[in-house]
Amino acid sequence: MTSQSRIAVNGLFILALLYTLVVAGDFLIPLAAAVIGFLIFSAPRRALEKRGIPPVASALLATTVMVFAIAYGTSWLAAPVVAFINQVPEVVEELRAHIGGTSGLVAAAEGAYEATQEIVAAEGDTTMDVRVVGNTSVSATILGFAPDLLTKVSFGLCLMFFLISSGDGFISKIIESLPSYADKRKALHTTRLIESQLGHYLGSITLINMLMGLLVGIAMWAWSVPNAAAIGLMAMLLNFIPFLGSLIGAIVASLMMFSETGTLWQAAGVFGTYMALSALEGNFITPLLLGRRLRLNATFVFLAVAFFAWIWSVIGMVMAVPLLIIVKTVCDEIDSLNGVGRFLGNSTPNHLPDETLLGK
Repeated sequence: MTSQSRIAVNGLFILALLYTLVVAGDFLIPLAAAVIGFLIFSAPRRALEKRGIPPVASALLATTVMVFAIAYGTSWLAAPVVAFINQVPEVVEELRAHIGGTSGLVAAAEGAYEATQEIVAAEGDTTMDVRVVGNTSVSATILGFAPDLLTKVSFGLCLMFFLISSGDGFISKIIESLPSYADKRKALHTTRLIESQLGHYLGSITLINMLMGLLVGIAMWAWSVPNAAAIGLMAMLLNFIPFLGSLIGAIVASLMMFSETGTLWQAAGVFGTYMALSALEGNFITPLLLGRRLRLNATFVFLAVAFFAWIWSVIGMVMAVPLLIIVKTVCDEIDSLNGVGRFLGNSTPNHLPDETLLGK
């Protein structure tokens, strides 16, 4: 195959892949989330298995933890989020009265609210036609797309349960299909690296985000922002989204402060405090806890977040970094893709695999 033909084939493959990611998003989102969850929980599952706990029990424990976390977070944030969205028109009117006109910040706030309404309405159209009256429009449209979201979450959790409960069987089947011992060793080595990287990332970033949520909650309480505890929890969750999460959280917190006091300088103070804490986390806390082991190229992280936000919305933004870690680890382990891996960030550590799954 000539170089021109190879470029054409690779270009067609990339276009087909992008098309598939966009069109099959409803299926691929829970599938990717389940695989990421399986890789994250594989190391704890093996540790429990060595202590006599079967994979099914580990799968049940992991799934229960995920269900509890999703249910608790949703129940805690649902009421404040809906109340805030319903208050946005009033906040916009107050901003207009203080600033005048619809330019600048006010226009941006109006545009964000209208975009939110359109997105929520579009999601709702996929499940049911909801007719609403008055101030209950947001609540009703959220209920409209809730069944579709619940279906995706349920599918992802069920698939993750079956993958974890299979133990090493799923990975073993993949390894057994490879032709040579060297290929099997490389595949197992890569899988173990991905598990290690994802586990280290999730553990560290969860600890960092919990600390960030605590600091933001305390700061919002000091500013007398309404629902300071809910804002702290929101900050913890939004911090899983690189770059954009902290900006969204700061805007929401400042608007809530403005809706409570009607004073611009206090809203600006809340915004500045939130962003200062975010800068502290991003420049000092995260490098301290993550070190250089998972140092990714910031440009590629931003592009990954933007790309997956484009094709998979908010869920894609959360999954962007784990998927980037998987891609980078694979590139580091394939000689022809080492250059791509170096562009994505620092090289991954070289650990020997557990050869019990390799066979001979």
